[in-house]
Amino acid sequence: MKKVLFYFFLPFLYIVSKLPLIILYGFSGFLYVLIYSLLGYRKKVVLNNLQNAFPTLSEEEHTKIAKAYYRYLCDLLIEVWKGATMTQKDFEKRCTVEREIVDKLHSEGKSAIFIMGHYGNWEWAAPVCTIRTNYPLDIIYKPMSNESFEKLFQRIRSKFGNEVTPMDQILRKMIKNRDKHRAYAFVADQTPSPKKAHWMSFLHQDTAVFTGVEKIAQKLNLPVVYISIQRPKRGYYHIVPELLFENPKETKEGEIMEVFMKRLEKDITQNPQYWLWSHKRWKHKRI
Repeated sequence: MKKVLFYFFLPFLYIVSKLPLIILYGFSGFLYVLIYSLLGYRKKVVLNNLQNAFPTLSEEEHTKIAKAYYRYLCDLLIEVWKGATMTQKDFEKRCTVEREIVDKLHSEGKSAIFIMGHYGNWEWAAPVCTIRTNYPLDIIYKPMSNESFEKLFQRIRSKFGNEVTPMDQILRKMIKNRDKHRAYAFVADQTPSPKKAHWMSFLHQDTAVFTGVEKIAQKLNLPVVYISIQRPKRGYYHIVPELLFENPKETKEGEIMEVFMKRLEKDITQNPQYWLWSHKRWKHKRI
C-alpha cells in the first residue's frame, strides 16, 4: 500500500518541484512550524547533542542554534526536492567550486576520494562536483530500508552521469576501475558499529568513526580530498575541496579519519546550524 501511495504522489511531487525555488521556500516556513513547533521532531535529540557538543554555551544559545538548524533542515528538504528537476544550468547558477586542487589531481592522472560530512547540502555537492570538475563521480551510499525512496534517491544522485554504488561493493569496483580517472564520494560521519570503529574525541564527545574509507584510501593509495560546503546565502553554495592526504599509504592507523573529523568539526563550530543534529550520532558507547 505504501508503495502504491508513493508512486501515486511521485508525479505530483515532480510537478511541484518545477516551481521556482523562491516559491518553494515559502513552503519551508510551513514545514518549520510543523516539524519544530507542532511535532517537535527529535527536539530532545537535537538539544542533547548541542548541549554535549557546546558545553560552555547557555541553554538560550543552544535553543537559538536548534531553531536555526530546524529552519535550515526545512530549507534542505526543499532543496533536495528541487534538485530532482534542476538542470545543469540551474546548478551552475547556484553552486561554485574552487577547482585548483581537483584539476591538479586530474591532470596528474590520479583518481581521488572525496570525503564529506552531513553538513550543508551534500546532495547538491555531488552533481556540482561532476558538472564543475573533470571527474566522473561515484557516490557511495548505504542502501535505504524503504525501497521506493531508495529508487528515488538513486535517480536524483545519478544525474549528469554520476554513478551510485553501495558501500559493500565499492572496493571491488574501485580495483576494477583502477586505471580510470574517477572520484569517489563518501559521506563519512555516520555512526558505525562500535566493534569495528576507530574512537576519538569529536565535538567534546567520545565518538565512534568509520574506518572503511581510510582502509580503502590506504590500500589503493588514492588522494583524500575534504569537501567543505559553504552557504553564502539562501539557495547558494560554494564548495572548497581541500587536499588532506596525497599519499594515504604513508599514514598511520586512524590518522585519515581523525584529520577528516577535526576538519569537519571546524566547519560545524563556525556554522553549527548546517550539520545534521537530529541524527543519533552518539548512540553507541566505547566497548
